Amino acid sequence: MFDNLSTSINWIYKGVGLIAILYIIYLGGIGFLFRLTLQPFKITFHDAKTKELDNTLLSFQLLRLYHGINVDNLHDKKMVSQAVKLGTLSSKDFRFLCFAPPIGKSKHGRAEMVIFIIAMILMFSFPVSLVHLNKNYRYDYATFTEANNKVLISNIDIYDPTTKKYLSKYQCKKNQAQQKQILKSACAYLISSDPDMREELNHAIVQNNTGLRASLYLMILTIFIWAMTLFIYPQYRHTNNTFIDFKNNSE
Repeated sequence: MFDNLSTSINWIYKGVGLIAILYIIYLGGIGFLFRLTLQPFKITFHDAKTKELDNTLLSFQLLRLYHGINVDNLHDKKMVSQAVKLGTLSSKDFRFLCFAPPIGKSKHGRAEMVIFIIAMILMFSFPVSLVHLNKNYRYDYATFTEANNKVLISNIDIYDPTTKKYLSKYQCKKNQAQQKQILKSACAYLISSDPDMREELNHAIVQNNTGLRASLYLMILTIFIWAMTLFIYPQYRHTNNTFIDFKNNSE
């Protein structure tokens, strides 16, 4: 029986995709994209109050998209404008914050820092677990399992992880009687001239390679998000706390 990463990786991809879609919806990105799509058709609201509300909400989205300023009410929007005019905040304080939560809700203290550190550790454990999972697989090999045993088969040879030795086609033919059962079964695929068995082996190798590439992309994506979060959160924390102090002193 052949085993590969594709099934597990596909489920992980679906999970990551679902999280990405939900996050885009949370940010209001779907509505913004939908509005841009309908704009050439000049589809808009006719009711004056609804149209005014739509323009107000759009201004929040554009402010976040263009300048990274994410606030959730008109009062905070005006206060941010004052903070920038007075020099309390500057454009560099909002770099890369377009995907961050709204500022001005509550100050971030030690509790939030502890949560952030735990989240970073958990996020970093994901690519580490993928590396651990990939240790049992090799590129251009198919993983063949039988009972509780496992070997790797390519179109050239067989690798036995237990003994850490390779078995060639010649060795398969020569020492069949002395081999353990899983190697006999694996050798049957390696030396077979049956087109169905060859196709099954090649398909398993392709699936294995696809899974390994997909897991590599996931590792790169996760490490990128981890690094960006590690870089962005201190900036968000500083900007948010500075803005809240400014609001409290102004009111």
